[in-house]
Amino acid sequence: MNRLEQEERERRITPGNRAFGVFCVISARIGMERAPKIVASVMLLAALLPWPYGYYVLLRWVVCGVCAWSAYSAAQSQKVSWAWALGIIAVMFNPIFPIYLNRAVWTLIDIVAAAVLLCSIQHARPGETINELKLRS
Repeated sequence: MNRLEQEERERRITPGNRAFGVFCVISARIGMERAPKIVASVMLLAALLPWPYGYYVLLRWVVCGVCAWSAYSAAQSQKVSWAWALGIIAVMFNPIFPIYLNRAVWTLIDIVAAAVLLCSIQHARPGETINELKLRS
């Protein structure tokens, strides 16, 4: 690839494309089912810092989507407790009908939600049945 082609390619890469590229690299290394949970957890912990309002709106969409998908996946794998826990988090972060609470309460919810998501990576693997989970323990 010559220098002009390289420059043209670099001009086409936007910050959004770079972020998507980073997500693809992360998901390739740690698994597609784990990457969204890790990204959502990092976003939840980053929410403890002061951000513009738009970040919290994006956070609601990401966390709600990841938790709803994870709850459905856990329910399909007959992990009822994980399905309920992740479903409740999805409802709390629902962007369509938002729940308005003060900053201190959201700080606590963000930390708990990040912890639940990170724990669910190990304990609520999609497609794994209860018998396989018992054998793994």
